[in-house]
Amino acid sequence: MPIHGYVKNRAFAQKRSQSSTYMLNSERSDLQSLLAAATPFLRITDAKPEAWCRIMSKPKDGRIGPWKYTAEYVTLDQQTWNRPGEVIYFVVDSQNRLRLVGQSMSKLNVRWKKAPMYDVKSRQPMGRKALFHTSSWPAIEAGFMSEDRPPFTVSALFRDRLEPLCRISLSALSKTALQPETHRERLSFHVETWVCSLDFETYRLWNKQKAGRAGLRGASSVA
Repeated sequence: MPIHGYVKNRAFAQKRSQSSTYMLNSERSDLQSLLAAATPFLRITDAKPEAWCRIMSKPKDGRIGPWKYTAEYVTLDQQTWNRPGEVIYFVVDSQNRLRLVGQSMSKLNVRWKKAPMYDVKSRQPMGRKALFHTSSWPAIEAGFMSEDRPPFTVSALFRDRLEPLCRISLSALSKTALQPETHRERLSFHVETWVCSLDFETYRLWNKQKAGRAGLRGASSVA
């Protein structure tokens, strides 16, 4: 039996996860509405193998790398990329399948940034900048290494357009607009969690799993 809304019982959520049901038609429709409303601002056209790293203040910072790829990309909408505010973003592949979802509470161009490149061995500047995602670059590189190759299109949906879509939803997406909000977990976070909880049937998102968060339709993940 299809389950609408949030799953409050953790044991029941785990049981549902083990016997996963396909995405409901209402969920599929709401997901497509979100993707259609988002503004494309970046297209990754290719990825080439190249070793590089970042320099951070903490030596064990996960953002240092080393990284294996650099992305070739085209800016589609610089104004959207630079726009501040709460936002959810999507990465879709050449078949228009969603591959990654993430969110920021304040700045899209901090999540998706142009990071100075450093040589892995010498730690000397390479004199160039590379496209980088602050928390999901390992997942994105894994996508580069898989059979799924670019192009990938990145689009953004800010809260002023996101919230009305949540409120008119006929699926569990509508519940996200009713969830309590904190500084770290606002509407975009709840929508991200809902998207990650969906069953994509023939493939998985690049997102890392985040257990025990929000409980939407069982297991969920984060970018």
